[in-house]
Amino acid sequence: MADTPRLPERTALIRFFAERPALPLDEAARLLGWPSRQLFEKLRAEQAFLPDGTVVWNEIAYWLLDVWPRSILLRALGDKAVLIPRELHLRPVAWKLPFYLVRAMEVQAVLAREAVVHGASVEDHVAKNLHLLLDDATVAFFRNDADFNAAYEYPDTKASA
Repeated sequence: MADTPRLPERTALIRFFAERPALPLDEAARLLGWPSRQLFEKLRAEQAFLPDGTVVWNEIAYWLLDVWPRSILLRALGDKAVLIPRELHLRPVAWKLPFYLVRAMEVQAVLAREAVVHGASVEDHVAKNLHLLLDDATVAFFRNDADFNAAYEYPDTKASA
């Protein structure tokens, strides 16, 4: 099994989130900790390449938030974490759940983890699944909540953090 790639340097992350640049494939792959060929295969189907061959920002941002544990990204950004919508930041919750569900989520976070994800964060796994469970009525309830929508639609929105 290959070693987990290194998180990109803080300055590279800050530049990426602040400037929102389209990136050459190799640079985007380094941010994600993937081989360029692997990223090319994922992005080809998404039509995420611009005419000059660079990769659109929002596609890289989506994968960046998906492949690196959110807590690690936010910690690396430090005071510049404000570049990511605040409702994508983490908040502890004190819910009481049945033991079997907690155990199942911990195992599923490892079993369902894609090979391209760096680390098996149960928090990220649960958050991703909860995001997918949001129904249209719930999203409509928040239609006038700019903070909610900035997080819900990110990175496909121009809304600021």
